[in-house]
Amino acid sequence: MPDITLAQKARQEKVLNTRIRLSTGETLTRREHLDRMFEQGGFVKTFTERRYDKEDDVRDKIARLASYAPIGNPNHPETKQYYAEKARLEESLNKVRTGIQLPDGLFFEVTKIELEYFTCKTIP
Repeated sequence: MPDITLAQKARQEKVLNTRIRLSTGETLTRREHLDRMFEQGGFVKTFTERRYDKEDDVRDKIARLASYAPIGNPNHPETKQYYAEKARLEESLNKVRTGIQLPDGLFFEVTKIELEYFTCKTIP
């Protein structure tokens, strides 16, 4: 049986060795880009962002279901869907964004593997 940790390490190496092109036209690997952000004093930042486009979609779906769903019958599938969508709207549709913030205000959204690599560098 193959060792899963070898496959995970290979995947991490593949992601970190992927070449990217910066807006300046410079080509770096993701690892080099993360190292450069670390040297510039970058730090991990997480915040939630309201997703207004999804909220509008849910409101449209609720309006459509309200027009023909039998609201008096709580066991009807469309009524269940109507109440589920209303609950989803009340919970609000937020997206959690995690990335690296540079001191000059630039924010780079990163993947889970990149985030793990960056946090391992910050914790000695």
